[in-house]
Amino acid sequence: MITQKDCNIDYMSTVGERIKQRRKELKMSQVVLGKKCNVSHAAVGLWESGQNRIGGENLVKAAQALKTTPEWIINGDSKKSAEAADQKFIEWVMENIHYLNSDEKSDIETLISNAKDRGRIMNKYK
Repeated sequence: MITQKDCNIDYMSTVGERIKQRRKELKMSQVVLGKKCNVSHAAVGLWESGQNRIGGENLVKAAQALKTTPEWIINGDSKKSAEAADQKFIEWVMENIHYLNSDEKSDIETLISNAKDRGRIMNKYK
């Protein structure tokens, strides 16, 4: 049986590095991330250093707080999916706006309005 050690993969530091990287990108302290996950800042430090494994409810809460997905935290897939999806959508709209009919343009306006409302509401609870 091949183990992570045999493959020279340090799973925990990779996970921890992603948590730390994303937290810093968002200019978030360990204290703030800990509060959003209902854990101490020390627990966040242990995740980031690879001394403690994140999982379950804490993984979901951390992903939400870091505006990413649990999959990205664990294995690097779907990095920052919410932001990436929004960016891809914006790029698609900008490239294709002249091809859209009036109903499609109306749908786009509704999506944009809903996104603004979502952002405004989410910011109230940060």
